[in-house]
Amino acid sequence: MNIMKIILAILFSFSFLYRSFFAYSPTVNSTSYVTNFTQYDTIKANNVPLYNYVLAVTYGKDYCVTDGITCSTPIDLKRSTFHGLWPNAITTTPPQKPQKPTTTLEYCDPNSVLQPSDIASIITHLRVQWPDLSWYKHSGKYERFWNFEWRKHGTGSAFDKLSYFKRTMELNRLVDASYILYHLPPGNNNWYNVADIERIHTDTNFPIPYIVCTTPGRRQVLTELYYCFDPTATHLHDCSNYYSINTNCKGNFRILP
Repeated sequence: MNIMKIILAILFSFSFLYRSFFAYSPTVNSTSYVTNFTQYDTIKANNVPLYNYVLAVTYGKDYCVTDGITCSTPIDLKRSTFHGLWPNAITTTPPQKPQKPTTTLEYCDPNSVLQPSDIASIITHLRVQWPDLSWYKHSGKYERFWNFEWRKHGTGSAFDKLSYFKRTMELNRLVDASYILYHLPPGNNNWYNVADIERIHTDTNFPIPYIVCTTPGRRQVLTELYYCFDPTATHLHDCSNYYSINTNCKGNFRILP
């Protein structure tokens, strides 16, 4: 048993070194253009200037205890999946930094329908990387969820259908929140706070996301992390570059093991 533990520790160390030195590492730009909006209005979608993209990553175990959610899915709920990639615009004049992430580009083309043929070349990968946690029970298929995300958010992006889903999967692989949360030290009976989440991102050289909690019953749990990308959906930054508030969590929260 001890030998097995040693082997696993060695393998984990090699995995960490690989990610640290060979995997693409996003950079934190504390003087991002959004601070003074000097480059705002340069990248547009549907003739609307893009502010940023938010990649919403869901921690399945906590999401599935939320009130009103009944999960029925074959995936491992202990790993993170992603909710969607959401483009955003500034709605104030003159432009001002918003307090928190809100989806401001929705249903830009509500008549656009995602057909299976639109994503046929990547559908196998989508089933693994972008499953739905709550709608699977209805039909055993995820197409309904993907079509919803495309109509609500994808039509407000600068991507066509195939490119939107490809880019979202690329960004999710880049972030890999499961790997980041794996490095969290043992909490007090799995209770943590915002500083713990921010610290583990800093320690693993990752930009800090906006932290989302929900309160099923009387217990607050971590359900999602919002990662903030620039208007090209390429460069990952601290969300504090884009929003003045870093969380909706109130005090300590649990991360279910």
